[in-house]
Amino acid sequence: MDFIQEMGIKDLEHVVLKARDYMNLGPYSFEPGEPVLYLRNIQIALLSENTQVIAARGGFLNQPRVVWEDRSDTTF
Repeated sequence: MDFIQEMGIKDLEHVVLKARDYMNLGPYSFEPGEPVLYLRNIQIALLSENTQVIAARGGFLNQPRVVWEDRSDTTF
C-alpha cells in the first residue's frame, strides 16, 4: 500500500467550488451553481474517523458470515 493512501491523504484534481446562494465577492457577483474558484489539484488529509465493525451472523454456532466497517463522524 502506498504511504500516502495509508496515512489518509488524498489528491483531488480539477476541483471547482460553486456558489450555493447569491453572493458578492468584491466587485464580482455569483449566482447559485456558478463556479467561484477553480483549483488544479489539492490534497486533503483525514484527521480522525469513528469506525465500528459490524458482522452479519447466522448459521451453525452463529458465526460471523459477512463483516464490514461502518464509518461515521469523519472530521477533516
